[in-house]
Amino acid sequence: SQPPAPAGLCLAVSNGLEAVPLIAAVAMGFFEAEGVTVELIPAGSWRGVETALQAGAVDGGQGSFYSLLRLQERGFLVMAASTSGAGYVLVMAASRGDSFAALLGATVNLSDDPAERYLLEALLAENNLSPADLSLIIFDSPAAALEAFWQGRGEAVFLPRHLGMEAQRGGAICLAAVPGERFTGGVLIFGGETLQEKTAVLASFYRAYRAAMQALKEGRIDFQSLPVELWGFPAGSLEEERPHFAAPRPLAKDEVEDYLSWLRRQNPGAFLPVFEALVWREEPAGFFSE
Repeated sequence: SQPPAPAGLCLAVSNGLEAVPLIAAVAMGFFEAEGVTVELIPAGSWRGVETALQAGAVDGGQGSFYSLLRLQERGFLVMAASTSGAGYVLVMAASRGDSFAALLGATVNLSDDPAERYLLEALLAENNLSPADLSLIIFDSPAAALEAFWQGRGEAVFLPRHLGMEAQRGGAICLAAVPGERFTGGVLIFGGETLQEKTAVLASFYRAYRAAMQALKEGRIDFQSLPVELWGFPAGSLEEERPHFAAPRPLAKDEVEDYLSWLRRQNPGAFLPVFEALVWREEPAGFFSE
């Protein structure tokens, strides 16, 4: 008799460094070694991830935590399973300066993802600044924010790390980086049926995911062998600066509630779910452990 077919997962993945460990795990056979087939669908932005999840076309997706809130608001049963970000950077035109003091009064570009503004405000506060000290210009994507920066619209720009690396190669100065351990980017979201019916598959998925992360950290994967162009990375760009990847982990209650509190301040009176309704807490034993 034929051996059983490998269990499968289909994920919509937004452009960003967070996708690289997943790309590596597929391309280098880490998922196959765990008996899981994983199909990655390039979704472009976090909006593309939302669309795929909303249509029921995928089991899950990797994108913004804000997408999870939007989907739940529309009545879709989805929950966050883990986070594994690659971080954000704040870059500024070299002509403006190279310190946070030079940021006073500057025009700063960023996308319309509230998670990015949340991270930017936290970064500013750590350096004794607030959004009131700047002029913010909002764009519909990080790529559009960067393009406007190149065109001279904006003196600084807040970007996901892979676009920040591109900006630095073009001569911009990096003022500061937000580490990938911050939860708002790289959140893995799964539909309720997948979480309930494919727990064993997800456990195998995470074992392979962690193994790919470890291989990347140890330099055992050749970036040039990965089909990263599908996710918007120029050929060879990742080889120049081997990025750090935060290992997948559960979302902590305090970090989620801090973000929700920030959102409530931005939108007084808006209803937002509580932690227990957003984050999947019934992972199998050893789900995230080494």
